Amino acid sequence: LDFDASPVKAYTFWAALFGAGCGNIGAYGVDQLMAQRILCCRGVREARLAVACSIVAVLVGLLVAFGGIALAAWYDAHPLDGEAWRLVSERADRVLPVFTAAVLPEGLRGFVVAGVFAAAISSLDGVLAALAQTTMHAWWLPRRQRLVAAMQPAARPSPELEERRSIAASRRLVVAYGALMVGVAWAMDPISRAYASLLDLGLAMAGYTQGALLGAFLLALLRPSVGASGWAWGAPASLLLVYGA
Repeated sequence: LDFDASPVKAYTFWAALFGAGCGNIGAYGVDQLMAQRILCCRGVREARLAVACSIVAVLVGLLVAFGGIALAAWYDAHPLDGEAWRLVSERADRVLPVFTAAVLPEGLRGFVVAGVFAAAISSLDGVLAALAQTTMHAWWLPRRQRLVAAMQPAARPSPELEERRSIAASRRLVVAYGALMVGVAWAMDPISRAYASLLDLGLAMAGYTQGALLGAFLLALLRPSVGASGWAWGAPASLLLVYGA
């Protein structure tokens, strides 16, 4: 545990305390990924219970941290050499894949690889659903409702047909956002080389969106008279400030 109070040092106890506090307000308070899960609950009481129970997920992150400590202890007793040392010295993030490929038995190795893919897919489909849902409710459905309202009563489609159109539109949005995320991931490859690790890159990317979302949350809480136009200017300014920092 590093209790250094320097504000320019990345991984200290105080940085984790402050960063985790702000990050969890963003993740559990305003992130659409969590909001869509809450909207699946039958009432406010169940939604509050779901958020409270989700705190258990923090233990998963703690277990991951202990996994890193275990790897450090293993390689302290069994130092890396040869090709494995070259790979890890180039990118420290390769230590788990190297350990999985070189040390674990075949059966357990397959479980680890399957677990990595399962975790990635479960996170990715939630993000895609959140993006599609936000676009549907903020843009597509209001636009469609205005279009239907402008039609002659006899020409208006049935509710069943509109529901099918909405489902089809949401599926197209999921595909479109999937393609967009593939492009972003492709663009991140050269950018990731400027960061010491994937953890640094992941935390940096979260900073781009969480700041704007927290700003919107504070505006709604402290200055309810401020309209959406204020956030429309504030969100890009937040992104530029993070980029400049």
